[in-house]
Amino acid sequence: MYLIDLTHTSHCRAHTGIQRVSRCLYAELSRMVPLLPVCYDRFAKCWRPLNNDEAVYLRPPTEDKPDSSRGQRWTLGQRSRGYLNLLRGHTGRLEGQRYAGLIAPEIFSESVGEAYAQLRPLLDGPMVAICHDLLAITHPSLSTEGARTRFPGYLEHLLMFDGIAANSASTRDSLTDYWDQQGRHDRPRVESVPLGTDIAEASPSPLPQGRKARILCVGTLEARKNHTTLLDAADLLWRRGIDFELTLVGMVNLETGSAAMRRVIAMEKEGRPVKWLGAVSEKRLREEYARCHFTVYPSIAEGFGLPVAESIRFGRPCVTANSSAIVEQASGGGCVLVDTTSPSSLAAGIAKLLDNRKLLESLASEARSRKLRTWHDYAGDLLACVRQWHSETVASVAEDAEASLAKSI
Repeated sequence: MYLIDLTHTSHCRAHTGIQRVSRCLYAELSRMVPLLPVCYDRFAKCWRPLNNDEAVYLRPPTEDKPDSSRGQRWTLGQRSRGYLNLLRGHTGRLEGQRYAGLIAPEIFSESVGEAYAQLRPLLDGPMVAICHDLLAITHPSLSTEGARTRFPGYLEHLLMFDGIAANSASTRDSLTDYWDQQGRHDRPRVESVPLGTDIAEASPSPLPQGRKARILCVGTLEARKNHTTLLDAADLLWRRGIDFELTLVGMVNLETGSAAMRRVIAMEKEGRPVKWLGAVSEKRLREEYARCHFTVYPSIAEGFGLPVAESIRFGRPCVTANSSAIVEQASGGGCVLVDTTSPSSLAAGIAKLLDNRKLLESLASEARSRKLRTWHDYAGDLLACVRQWHSETVASVAEDAEASLAKSI
């Protein structure tokens, strides 16, 4: 049986990138191997299996609107039970068993990172972490103060793992470059394992036939997602008399996304054809993809670029950045790549699809014909890496033992 650490996701009802990855990975892995979801209970100061009220958070919010905060929420009852178990000396129910390995799909906190040492003696196999990005290091001006502060410690804790599954080649290279710069050459194996893209019941559909184009942008309102430039680009086109609707889906990061939030609210009041829906259910997200003609993802920097892949899965072309890991998702077809830091460049890319129905149809056809990775593919590849790293570790330990024996003879 494998352990999977879902400390954050089991106490968070948001469904943005990392929560989406964690929930989809858990669902697929649990169909492949015996899998025990666990959390680090900081109130009891121990690792334990999830309770029923925590396990329910592992299901995607298909019908319900997710929370608008990515923070953890521990209920009073959960905190009280934790304190009570600590006073009673209960240290969890993991001890006394052996596990095949640990998978850590979240960006974990410092307390969780330090607590992984408690799990190591229970494992017969490797500890494997998923690395989503290093944007707090590579793009500090676009990150929150909290992320900038805690990320070096997070990367330091990654060194205790046996293997790292980076979600893209770009993330893999950023991580290895960072450790090279830090002089950390004794480090885990790092492999690129690209994410999957399934949304429940997602399938390509024909483009809407309405004359007025509908454009969709999916992503948290925050600095690096670059919504202000998108709104500038849209305003340029509206001032030229080009008619289209723009819909934004995603929660807001108040620290870095407040300017974009205020701008879109002001534009709505001015009568511009723009709507911000906030966080939506999976069902509503499917509906918005189905009713749009194409999507725009103006993000400046990404570890993977999940909304680009999801747009393609729905058969919708995407206007997006010509840089970072986004290019890995867009290069297979169905996308228009532009400099998303420039309002005029982004406006020109959008105008290409607004002005040319034939090009729009052609890119939609490319998108529908692409064979994208599913979460099942991702889980299978990750499991293959875990097993390979386990075999390599066993072989390395055996070689070290033989060498030590030879020296002693």
